[in-house]
Amino acid sequence: MNTLAVCVYHLQRFFEILDAGGLVLADCEAQEAAQCLQVHLKTYGVLSDHFFKRRIMMFKIRCKSHYLWHVAFEVEVLKINPNLFHTFQEESFLGKIKQIGVKCHGRSCCHRLLQRYFLCLALFLEECRKAETE
Repeated sequence: MNTLAVCVYHLQRFFEILDAGGLVLADCEAQEAAQCLQVHLKTYGVLSDHFFKRRIMMFKIRCKSHYLWHVAFEVEVLKINPNLFHTFQEESFLGKIKQIGVKCHGRSCCHRLLQRYFLCLALFLEECRKAETE
């Protein structure tokens, strides 16, 4: 539990620093942010190893772990706030597309995926319209 607490705290502290910082981080902010992200990745690796040895796939090492290691390095060296380049909305969109696509047949996936996405978008817009009129 302590390792998990350290892992989560350092990731949360990393984002706190970025949210409070400007476009260019101060030397102390950049160094602390980089160290926090590195500690997060190391403790995540420890958790991954611990659970992998027990054949419990809870903390999987993904390509994002490697990417985050580069982010930590670049924050420390360049001192540029990565919030400027984040892709959270794009990742959220891809997650929604994946949820729709998994339910489609392989042969008609592209066509059905777009149909279902437009249907979901139309329902969302209809709900927004109703909320505005009330």
